Amino acid sequence: MFTVDDQPYRWDDVFQWARRRGDWGRMEAEVREGLACARLASSDFSAGGSTASSRAAAERFRRDRRLFAAEDLQAWLDARYLGLSAWRHWLERAALREQCADNLGELVARFPATTEEVDELIWATGVCGGWFARWAGEVAIRAAAFAAAGTPGPEPEDGMQDLEGGFGRFSAAAAASTAIEAAVEAGHLGWVTVSSVAARFPTEGAGREAVLCVHHDGSPLAEVATRAGAPVRDVRLLVEDAPLGWQALLASATEGEVIGPVEDGDAFVVLLVTAKVAPSPDDPEVAARARALVVERALRREVDDRVVWHEQL
Repeated sequence: MFTVDDQPYRWDDVFQWARRRGDWGRMEAEVREGLACARLASSDFSAGGSTASSRAAAERFRRDRRLFAAEDLQAWLDARYLGLSAWRHWLERAALREQCADNLGELVARFPATTEEVDELIWATGVCGGWFARWAGEVAIRAAAFAAAGTPGPEPEDGMQDLEGGFGRFSAAAAASTAIEAAVEAGHLGWVTVSSVAARFPTEGAGREAVLCVHHDGSPLAEVATRAGAPVRDVRLLVEDAPLGWQALLASATEGEVIGPVEDGDAFVVLLVTAKVAPSPDDPEVAARARALVVERALRREVDDRVVWHEQL
C-alpha cells in the first residue's frame, strides 16, 4: 500500500493496527446499526424510507470525490473492487442510520446481525465510509515518525505494536520547550486571550440601542443589559475558539471597545472587551496548542519526505 524508507506497509498492517485500537470493532458496530435500520425500514412502512436523503448523500459523495460522470463513478468503484449495487446499499444504510440515530442500540438488539452478515458488508463500509483511508493515513503518520525516531520498521512478527512507541518518542522530541516557545513567539492571533462582558439582545435594534447607551451615556454594558432584561455574562476565550464570525472582530478589537451587535442564533450579541492577553508559553492552554502545532508540522514534514503511496482508497 505504501512504503516508508523502503519499509513496506500493507492493508493487513493497517487492519491489525485498527483492531488493536478498537477502531475495527467500531466499524463493525456501524455495520450492525445500518443493517438493523434497514431491517426496520423493510418491516415497518411507518418508519419511513431514506430515498431523498440517500440521493442527497450520493450527490455529496460524488461531488467530494469529483466523480461527476457515471463513468468516473464506475471507474472509482472498479478500482476498489466494489459494485454499483454495494455502493447504493451502503448509502441507503448510512442514510437510515442517520435517521435512526436516537434508537440505534434498541434497533441492534431488535434486529441482530450475524457475523457472516457483518463480514459481507465490511469492505463496502470501510471503503465508502472512509474508515480504511483514515486508518491508512494514521498508520502512515506513525510509520514516518517511527522511522524518523531512528528505529527500524516493525518485523512481521512484531505486528504494529512498536509504531505507537516510536510515534510517542518522535512527538516528545519534536515538542521540545524551545520549539514551543519559538511557535508562540512567531505570533498566532488565534491564541490571543480575550476577556469580555457579553450581552444577548432579542433584536438587532435593541443591541444597537445598547451600544449607543454605552458610547454616549457612558453606561456600563452590564447595567444597560440588566435594565433591558437581556442576559449578560463574563466570557473569556481564545480568539480561535470564538464563532467564525467573531474571530476577526476579536483579533482586531482593543481593550474597552464595544463590538456588535452580531447575530448569534436567535439573539444579537454585544461584547465589551475588558482585556486582551498576548500568547505566552506560560499559559497552559496556549502551550498545549503550540505543542500540537509543532508536532503536526514535524509529522507532516516526515510524511512528505518518507511516505511513498502505491495504493490508496
